[in-house]
Amino acid sequence: MQDMRDSLAPLRVDERTMQKAWRAPTSWAYARLGERLGLDAGYIRNWLVYTSLQQPTFLSEEFPSPNQRAVLPRDQCLRWREPEPPRPVEHPHQPGLWLLRGVLSPERCAAVASAVWTLTGGNAVMGHGGVPVRSPCEPAAFERAAAPASTTFEWFEYWPARYMVPLQPEAGVDAAFAANELAGLHSHNCTDAREWPLLGEVPGEGGEALRLLERTPAERIGAFASRPPLFVQLQALQRGAVIGAHVDEPGVGGRAIATTVIAGASEVRVGGVAFVVREGDMYALTGPARDDVDHEVYSGTEDRLSVTVRYGDRIDDS
Repeated sequence: MQDMRDSLAPLRVDERTMQKAWRAPTSWAYARLGERLGLDAGYIRNWLVYTSLQQPTFLSEEFPSPNQRAVLPRDQCLRWREPEPPRPVEHPHQPGLWLLRGVLSPERCAAVASAVWTLTGGNAVMGHGGVPVRSPCEPAAFERAAAPASTTFEWFEYWPARYMVPLQPEAGVDAAFAANELAGLHSHNCTDAREWPLLGEVPGEGGEALRLLERTPAERIGAFASRPPLFVQLQALQRGAVIGAHVDEPGVGGRAIATTVIAGASEVRVGGVAFVVREGDMYALTGPARDDVDHEVYSGTEDRLSVTVRYGDRIDDS
C-alpha cells in the first residue's frame, strides 16, 4: 500500500502544467473527476489497471517472439545516464542498442504534435464520441485497386490507455507486405495499409519533422543503412499506462526499429539496461538488442507521444 501512496504523491493537479503539456486522448469523465478531487484520476486508473495486468498471462504485446524470456526486475537493471552526445551512441554492454539525444528540437516536437492533432481529427478515437471504427480489410480487397490514401486517421485504442495510428512510409507501403503481414496487424485493427495516410503527404513543419525521423537512422547508424522503412506507428500512451515487455516478431515487427519521443519523458528498459528518453530523443534497436532481449516502457506521470519507424532487411542482404 505504501508503494501506491508513493506513486500517487506527485499527482496533484498543477493547472498551468496541465494546460501546456501534450495530452493523450482521454475520457472527459476522468478529467472532470480529477479536477473535482484535485488528483490525476486518469493516472490512478491506468496505474491500477496495468498493475493488475502485469502478469505474462494477461499482459502481452502484439509482436511476441519465441525469444521472449522472463522479465528482468527494474531494480536489477544497469542505469544508462548518457550525456547529450553530438552523435549516436551504442551501449557498451548491450550491442545494438543506440541512443540519439535531441534528434528533434522542442519546436519540431511541437510541430509534430500539432500535425498529429490535425491527422487524428483533434485526437478523435474510433468507437468514442460517435466516431466509427474503421473495418478490418478482407482478403478479397487486395484483388482490386486500393482506395486513395486517407488524409486523416483516428486513434485506435489497442490496449487500455494505449492508442495507435499507422502511416505508410514516405515511398508508400509495399503491396505484398500490406496484403500479408500488415493485414493481420491488430494494433491497427487489421485495416488496409494501402489506405493509411502517406507520410509523404503529411503537411507543414510537422510532416517535415516526421520524414526526418524516417531518414535519420539510415543516415546516422550504420546498421540501418540500406534498410527500407516498412511503416510508421504513432502511439499515444496515457500517464500510468505501460508498454509491456516483449521481443518483436521478426516479420511485421521489422528487422530494425527506431522510436522517437515527441512528448512525455519516460523510462525504457532494453534487456538489462534502463534509461530515460526525453522529448526529441530517439532510441534504436538492431541485432542483439532487437532479437535477443526484450524491451518495455515503464509507466510515467506524463502522457507520452512517440513515433516508431520499422525497417526491413538490408537491400543488399535480400
